[in-house]
Parts: sequence; structure tokens; C-alpha cells
Amino acid sequence: MIDIPIHYFISMNDTLIRADDILEHYHTLKSHHKNLAFMKLFEGFSHVDFTYQSHHLMISEILKTLKKSPYYTRKGEKYLKADE
Repeated sequence: MIDIPIHYFISMNDTLIRADDILEHYHTLKSHHKNLAFMKLFEGFSHVDFTYQSHHLMISEILKTLKKSPYYTRKGEKYLKADE
């Protein structure tokens, strides 16, 4: 069983991957594992913004989320469990 948190970053303006598809995944996971599903809505961004991380607000939020994770820490290029 996978028991790591999943963070969904979505935008209502993404026409390639629709927000309602992501919301369906989020709500399904949340209904089974409330403490593993998280969502952040970005207003006014498109799929290109996510793909190329072209906006500093998105980059900042994604990096902040990764740094808060109790499960992994970055050591060089290898990700390790925090307790290793």
C-alpha cells in the first residue's frame, strides 16, 4: 500500500488537464485516506505555466510543499527517507 501524501496542484484555466479530472482523483483519495490528499488551486494559470514553471508564485508554493514533507529530504541528487 502506498501511504505517502499526494499534493495536487491545479488551475481552473488548464485546458489540457481539466480541473474536474484532478478534483475527481483528489476526492477519491481523500475519501479513502484523509491525511494523504492535499490540493492547491492556482488561479489564472495554464498548463504551460505548470509545465515550464514559468511563474515564481507557483515555483515558490511547490518548493515550500516539498521542503515541508516529513517523508523525504534531499541529499545531493538522491532522495532518502528522513529517518535513514
